[in-house]
This record gives sequence, structure tokens and C-alpha cells, in this order.
Amino acid sequence: MGPVEMALAATAACAVNSLTYNAVWLGIETVGIEVSARENVDPRAPFALREPEEHVSFLGTLEVEVKGDVSDEDITKLSSLAAYSPVYGLIAQANQISHSVTRA
Repeated sequence: MGPVEMALAATAACAVNSLTYNAVWLGIETVGIEVSARENVDPRAPFALREPEEHVSFLGTLEVEVKGDVSDEDITKLSSLAAYSPVYGLIAQANQISHSVTRA
């Protein structure tokens, strides 16, 4: 696993933990929470074919699927809490990241 993949895995793992803890705290019964992080790496960046200030964000989407009998209100609550994941915050402050939370 390379460094980009490790950053993506850390972001996804932290989001799962944060959302799982918050679901329990809010009384939202889930069967599971699955997070996918998508990347779009410019291959010119690692080979110094672009200047560092020309690099663009590589992490564009964090997709969360909540399994179980969850209401639209539950999805809205969890969606508003997704950005509170510490690693998400660490990455999001340096990059433009969007996320979506849907029922699986």
C-alpha cells in the first residue's frame, strides 16, 4: 500500500469509527457503515513534472453507506457529523473534499 492509499484508508477508517460512535450515541441502529474514499492522482506530481504549487487535491469524494433500517432523518444527522472525523478534518483542511451519506 502506497502513501496515498494509506491516507485514504486512514480517512475512511476514522470516518467509520466516528460515525459508528455517533450512531450509537444518537440511538441510530445500524447493521453496518461502509466508507469508500476515491482518489484522482495526477501522475505528473510524483515525477516532478509539475511544480508543487500546481498540485491539485487528490482526494475528492468520501462515500458513506449506512446499512440497516435508518430513516432519512438519521441519514441527515450522520451526514452532518461525517466532517467531524479527525482524520477527515486533517485532510479536508488541506484539500477540497466532498462527502455523501446514503442508505445502502
